Amino acid sequence: MRIERVGENKIRVFVSYDDLEERDIDLDTFSYNSPETQELFWDLMEEAEIELGFEAQESQLCIEAVSDAEHGFVITIT
Repeated sequence: MRIERVGENKIRVFVSYDDLEERDIDLDTFSYNSPETQELFWDLMEEAEIELGFEAQESQLCIEAVSDAEHGFVITIT
C-alpha cells in the first residue's frame, strides 16, 4: 500500500491486489462492508495519521474507491 497526501484534507491510497491477498481479502469481500475491509480501512487511516499527519477522527469522510485493472484500487479520502 502506498499513501500520498493530495491536499490539506485529502489523501490517496493505492491498494494492490497483493495487499488484499496478504490480508485474505478477495474482491467480493472488498466490495462490501465486511469486517476485513473495515479493518483494512482503519489500518490505512492509522498509517495516514502516522506518516502524513492526516487526522480524521471525529470528522465526516468522503471515500471514493476506483478500480485500477492492472494494479488494484485507488482510494481517495477527503
